[in-house]
Amino acid sequence: MAAEKRLELHPDFGIRYRGSLFAAERLNGILNALCRRLRSLGLAPGGVVASVAKSTWLNAQLLLALPRMGCVFFPVDPALPVKARQRLLAAARPDLLLFEDVFSGLLDAEHGTSCVGEALPPGAVHLLLATSGTQGLPKVVELSGKNLLGSVQASCQQLGLKADDAWLACLPLHHIGGLSVLLRCAHTGARLVLAEHFEPKTVLDALVQNGITHISLVPTMLNRLLQVDRSFRPPASLRVVLLGGAAADASLVEAAQQQGWPVCPSYGLTETASQVATLCPAPRHWQQGCVGLPL
Repeated sequence: MAAEKRLELHPDFGIRYRGSLFAAERLNGILNALCRRLRSLGLAPGGVVASVAKSTWLNAQLLLALPRMGCVFFPVDPALPVKARQRLLAAARPDLLLFEDVFSGLLDAEHGTSCVGEALPPGAVHLLLATSGTQGLPKVVELSGKNLLGSVQASCQQLGLKADDAWLACLPLHHIGGLSVLLRCAHTGARLVLAEHFEPKTVLDALVQNGITHISLVPTMLNRLLQVDRSFRPPASLRVVLLGGAAADASLVEAAQQQGWPVCPSYGLTETASQVATLCPAPRHWQQGCVGLPL
């Protein structure tokens, strides 16, 4: 029987973070060092690691490293009120809870050739996420490796993501929208340009300086980018602005199109590992709510 496919690092994959490029070989060493450090803290296969860290770099490492050692990742919004956070943690029952300062000396580790533990099978739960809570209190959702791979494959086909592309990741990594960007790039070998947070001027500069082909935004982020520099025109390299996370106004999409932004309205759910449907690109005179055919 053929082995089930799993999400693995493409040999061409690399992360650019704070001006440094972490290519696949270097990144593998960092991830293996992180696995060994987690094991030294008592984390065993089958364990759940919750992170309330603000660091996108740390959370990106945890997303990629934990399945290698047979463990589950639960990123939590660090801005949540304490009571809301405690309720989610009580539901997830993590074995280890991480904050920034726990790994302050580990973030640039590059040594080690192997990871500790047996990798999670594709059918097992790989990721726990809190829903947005738009229809009540946030709930904890389980996503398997198969869920994540299926979403990645369908999205990459729809958006035309390939190894020589570059995706600017400026969404938070405690939501599926941000996490799925990282997984798509890891799967295809596209370069991930990882921002620490969303800052409009920095994002505009990064689009030009890094040859960005794809970016994910929510409507408020796109609106801020349009407002910060009305004379700005996206570089010719940019092919996809994946717009989701909330309903977008037709006026916003039209204004973005007039400035040359290739907007692709999308609808997704945490429960579906991100995209459900995406219209790429949106036609002129786009009608609000139109997001194309299901992936």
